[in-house]
Formats: sequence, C-alpha cells, structure tokens
Amino acid sequence: MFLPRGERTFRRTGEQVNHALQIAQAPDGRYWLAETSRSVRPLSLPDQAQPRDEDELLIASQSILFDSDGALWATTLGKGLGRVSHPEKPGAADKMELFTQADGLSSDVIRVAFEDREGNLWFGTDKGIDRFRHGNVVPVTMPTGHRDFTLMAGDDGEIWAASASLQPLLRVRGDELTPQPEVHSILSAYRDDTGVIWWGSYDGVWRQHEDRFSLSGLPDNVRWGDWTLRNLHGDGAGGLWVGVVGQGFVHFRDGQWHGTSADHYPPGGTSAVFNDARGHIWLGKLPDRILRMRGKEVDTYGADAGLDIGRVAVIRGRGPHLWFAGDLGLALFRDGRFHRILADGDEPLGSISGLVETTTGELWLAEARGLIRIPAIEIERLLANPAHAVRYRRFDYLDGLPGAPQMNRPPSTVVEASDGRLWFATDNGLAWIDPMRLHRNAMPPPVRVRAVDVDGLHLLPESALKLPVDAHQVRITYTATSLAMPERVKFRYRLDGADRDWQEAGTRREAVYTNLGPGQYRFHVRAANEDGVWNEDGATLDFTIPPPFYRTAWFLALCVAAGAALLWLLYRRRLKVMEARLQVRLEERHQERERIARELHDTLLQGIQGLILHVQSAAERLSTHEPARGAIERALERADNVLDEGRDRVQGLRSTALPVDDLPRALAEAGAGLAGTPGPDFRIAVNGTPHALDPLVRDEIFGIAREALANAFHHAKAEAIAVELDYAVEALRLRIRDDGCGIDPEILVAGSRPGHWGLSGMRERAARIGAALEFRSGAASGTEVELRVPARVAYPVLQTLWRNWVRRFAGRGG
Repeated sequence: MFLPRGERTFRRTGEQVNHALQIAQAPDGRYWLAETSRSVRPLSLPDQAQPRDEDELLIASQSILFDSDGALWATTLGKGLGRVSHPEKPGAADKMELFTQADGLSSDVIRVAFEDREGNLWFGTDKGIDRFRHGNVVPVTMPTGHRDFTLMAGDDGEIWAASASLQPLLRVRGDELTPQPEVHSILSAYRDDTGVIWWGSYDGVWRQHEDRFSLSGLPDNVRWGDWTLRNLHGDGAGGLWVGVVGQGFVHFRDGQWHGTSADHYPPGGTSAVFNDARGHIWLGKLPDRILRMRGKEVDTYGADAGLDIGRVAVIRGRGPHLWFAGDLGLALFRDGRFHRILADGDEPLGSISGLVETTTGELWLAEARGLIRIPAIEIERLLANPAHAVRYRRFDYLDGLPGAPQMNRPPSTVVEASDGRLWFATDNGLAWIDPMRLHRNAMPPPVRVRAVDVDGLHLLPESALKLPVDAHQVRITYTATSLAMPERVKFRYRLDGADRDWQEAGTRREAVYTNLGPGQYRFHVRAANEDGVWNEDGATLDFTIPPPFYRTAWFLALCVAAGAALLWLLYRRRLKVMEARLQVRLEERHQERERIARELHDTLLQGIQGLILHVQSAAERLSTHEPARGAIERALERADNVLDEGRDRVQGLRSTALPVDDLPRALAEAGAGLAGTPGPDFRIAVNGTPHALDPLVRDEIFGIAREALANAFHHAKAEAIAVELDYAVEALRLRIRDDGCGIDPEILVAGSRPGHWGLSGMRERAARIGAALEFRSGAASGTEVELRVPARVAYPVLQTLWRNWVRRFAGRGG
C-alpha cells in the first residue's frame, strides 16, 4: 500500500510481495523493494514509470541502500554484496558487481547497510562490520615476476610498463594487460619528439614506433650483461646518446654505435638526464652536482648555487622553470639559481624518485612515504616567491596505494597518460590516479574534549571545571569523529592564558601543560579531515586552577598588613631611639645648667654679695647729709634687686618641676611685665587640658615666647597682642599674633637683623627640642609666630603612661 502526496487514504499498489523487509527510494524517485525470497526490484506505482523486467536483480536481500553517488547496494544472506553503479539505466542489472569474502569481506552473510555523513558505507555481517569508502588511488595488479618498473605513456590513455627482470614489456589499457614477449629486461626509456619510444635493455636498444618493435644489439665486442644502459636522451637529429654505466655516454644513430666523446660529456657517473625546451642537456652528476650542457659549454652547479638535495634522481620541467628531485627533497631552478622547496607543516619532503608537472599546472611526486600532490595554486605562489612553503596532500596505503613508491630510480616512476591519468610504479605493482576526479571529503569532523587528567587524577570535561590547587601537570585528551580516515585527522589547539598562538598537534590527540599558574583558562581545539577541511568552531573547555592559600587576596592583604605593622614598629622603635637621644641631650643640658647655677651662686652671686657689703660699710661712714651717700644707697638698692633677680635665675636653672598651669601663668606675667601704661591690649587663651611639660622643653618654649612678646611689645607698634596655647594630642601649639607693622621681609629672609640675635636664638631653641617654628608677617596683617612641639617631646610623662597602658593591655590579651 502507498499514500499519494496530499491524500489521507492509503491505496493498494497491486504488487505481490514475498517476505519484503525494506523499501528504499532511488535518486530518480523510484521506490525499490528488497525481498528475502525473490529479488531486488523497483515497485510499480501509478504516478511513476513502470519498471522494466531487466531492472530486477535476481538476488534475495533483506537490506538495500542507495549511496550518495546513486549506486544501489544490496546485501545477501550467503552470496556477498551486490552493487549496481547506475540502476536507472536499462540493462543495469546485467552489470551488477558482486563482492564476496574473497574480495576482503568478513563474511558473505550480510544483514544491514548504512551510509554515514562522510559517504562511508558500512555493512554488518554475521562476523563483523565492513567499511567501503572512496579511494582516489586505483591499484593495478601485475603478473608475478614483474618488478623495477619503467613507465612510458602511449596513445589513447594506454601505458607501457617495462620490467628490469626477464618478464616481457606490458601494454596496460584499462584492466587489460597485453605482453610483448620479445621485449624484456628493460633498464631505461626515452620518447623523442616524433613519438618513437626507445627502450634500453641488456640486449641493446629497442625502437618502438606504434606497435612495431626493432632491436639494435650491442657492439660486437660487448658481451650480454657487460653494458648497463641507464640514461637515454635524443641528439636532436634522430639519434640517441646512451649513458652506459662505467663507460660514459655512447652515441647511437641509424642502428650503429659510435665511440664516446670525452670532450663533449664530462666524465663521472650520471644519475639523471633531461633535454629542456631550449635544447640544453641537464645531467645529474654524482654525488650531488648538476651540469648544464649548451653545445660544448658546460655550467656546473653545486651547493654554492643553492643546490642541496643530495643525489639527483629526476629532472623534469615545463616552460622556463625546471624541477630537480633527489635524496633530500625537491628544488626549483629559476632565474639562474636553485631554490630548495619548503613544505608547510612538520613533514618536509623526503627522497623523491619521480615527478610530473601536469598540463593543469599541478606537481605530482613519487616520494618515499607516498604520492604527493602540490596544487596548481601553490605552484603559482611558489613561482612568484621561491621561499613560499607549499601545502600538499599525501596519498598512501589509506588511499589504496598497493605499496611504497618505487625508489630504485629508473628513468621514470611517474608518467601522465594521454587521458590525464597519472600512473605510479610501486614495489607491489602499479597504481593510477585521475586528478580530475579526486574525491574530496567536504565534511569537517566534529570535535570534542574527552577527559582531563591532573597529576594522575582523571576528571570529566564538565563546564566550569575546577582543578585541584597546585596542579602540576594538566593533560587534556580530545578527539574528532571522522570515520573516513581517522588516521589522517589533524588537530590544532590553544589555551587562553598560556598559548599566544595555535599549536599544531598533527595527529596527536592530547595536549599537556605543566606548572600552570592559578587563574581561569579556556582550551580550544580544532580538527581537520584527511582533505584539510577544518572545523573552525571546534570544541572548548573552561577550567579554573584555584590559588594556594599563600597566593590568595586575603593572604596577600594579611602580608601587607603585617609588613605595614612591622614598618610601623620599626618606625616607633626609631622614634624611641631618637627620643632617648633627645632625652640624653636634654639631661646633659639640664646638668650643665645646674653646674652653671652652682658656679653662679658660688662665685658671681657670692662675690656681688660681698661687694654690696663692702660698699654698704663704706656708705655708712659718710654723713647722712652727704649727697654721695644718697646716690650710693640708691645704687645699693638697685644692686640688691639685681642680686635678687640673679638668685631667681639661678633658682630657675635648678628647678625640675612646675605646676601644670605654670607655663600659661608665666606667659601671662611676662606679657603683663612687658606692657606699659598705656599699652596694647594683651590677651592669653589656653585650649585643651594642660599637661606637665618637660622642664627643659618648657624653658625653651618660654624663652621663645618671651622673645616673641618682647618683639611684639617693643617693635611692632601693635594695638592688640594675643597668645594662644593649644594642648593638642599630637602636639603642643603656641601662637603669638599682633596687629602691628610686621617684620621686614628682608630680615625674615636673612633670618636675623644685623647685630641682633633674637630671631636666630628663637630658631636655635626650637631646633634643640625638635620643634617647628614659623614666622608669618605682613605690613597689613601684623606678625604671627607659631611654634609646634611634638607630643612625644612636650609630654614625656603622658607618653610614658600611654606606653605602660599599651603594655598592660597586650599582656592581658596574651
């Protein structure tokens, strides 16, 4: 039954079927039926052309398949696998191919068929799974005994294949091999411009014109096997020059042998010969040189000309450029110099035994590891820039090559037939390729990351993967699901955060990284199939390596804080040392003041006291009415006042402690004593809580303040003078301001007035106690003197109490 397009009801076809297991639609729209008890045949449907009787395949099948080329494949249960290349053509059933276990199938019992996305055909048998895929290389099996081939292109697509053994020359036309029994033991060949083919053998020289062969034997004095004819080339006049091993070149013409020409050909062994389009003769000379013969002129090329391919095996060319192939690769001769051909990728060109530049501009090589195709576009780039690294495609056993390319270096192991096919000699027969019908896999392979191994720990490639801390070795395995030629799938990868460029991995399916630092990474991998079609999307894997605790932000912050604390402690230690030094200096000054006070008391004051007594005694002897006595008594009163003031000064030098309000009171008394009647308005303000001051520091502060007040009262011509004393936590600040005429700027710059030492003394006092002293003055704003004494110097008692409290708190916390 069938359902016509656009209808909802099934109809009967009228076909009688027997054990039908599968229906498949052909590319032309017809439906085919597979029956296990009758045949494989197209169905007769009302809206389709009626099938012909000759379309029916008389084989029982349970599975059929139309591949992407339109060929029909039918499985059997004991007779192998049937194939019809064009089932739509009349009589196609009579041309059915049958593949059996003798052709390589695992079994003749085949149950299922399948075609994958790349065009590979899979067949399930009762013993396994078999695969059919496109093969660009078509092998040709040669009869037993044929080896060391010399190939020559004939007419109508045919190839002549000669063997160095006693086996006959073969004409190869399609699958048909036609021997020429009389022609055997061929060592070399040459085809001249007239189409005549010359064959060099142990018997002499064979001349082939179309299908007629004639032999010219060796000279009469030469026994069979003594001469080895390795290299042939034309002389331009219908004759030959024959390279004879050990003899040099011998001239052959009109069936006659002539002697060698020592002045024409350089001596030495010859490995290759070629006549170019300009009539020049190129010789490959052992061990690694090239000779060009232009008449009797000979040019020699070696390493100094860029030739570095070892022994030269083949010389070929079209147009102005020539190709030279040898043991170490390929070279191009252009513009009078040789250029070594570089290959793009990790596989350089190796030993080459044959080459052909086709009419389409491609270059084909017989290389030790397979057949090499360099596209025409790469040849164009190479001719434009000889330093260009060419991209190429290699064909080997995976493509159907029956053996390794023949490397015993006969004159030609690669030839281009007249139909465009290329023929290659291998160590296991012949093979051909049609460059115009190369199959190309256009499907990029899907890529995936399989696993991640970290120091032996196997992890699944999950999203946002988190690796262990301090991961030493990270091994990422990946793959691509290409079933056509998985051996030729190539990869490239890159790890963001570690790699700057893509890493070419070739066929390797893992990437290994060591000693990756902490951070976030993204791994990219791409793959290309056997024809170089890349999956540009590829696959990615994100993973993170956490930092160890000693590389975390909090640990670094802790280290910074600890460093800062250490620096602070070092700073505090330095301040303590400086403070101790300052205290020592102040103590020395205090002791010096006490010494001076003692000296003044014991010497000067006692001496003045004695002097006053002597003068007093003398004055008492004078009459009370004597005018001089009154003057002496007034002088004695003044001397008593000076003596009292001196005792006060000495007492000040020896004092060690004052009440906390002593400095403000001293400043107030000093201001009151300096003020006249009438005098400027004088005010004093105290901010903060007064603290006990170091005596020496207090005296220096008072000395600075008294000098500033004296200047303000005596020189400023001020109407108002203000004193501000600020007991701040960080420092003791003293400000004395007036609204007078200010200090001359030149005096401020010079630091003092000539002959006066008030300003200099103030600065010296401030420097002795480590205080900062500033003067600000202007004609309109008056004068301001500011003294700033650090707390550690001004409040030694308070600082000691603070340190003791910190020590007690730290000890309690410990």
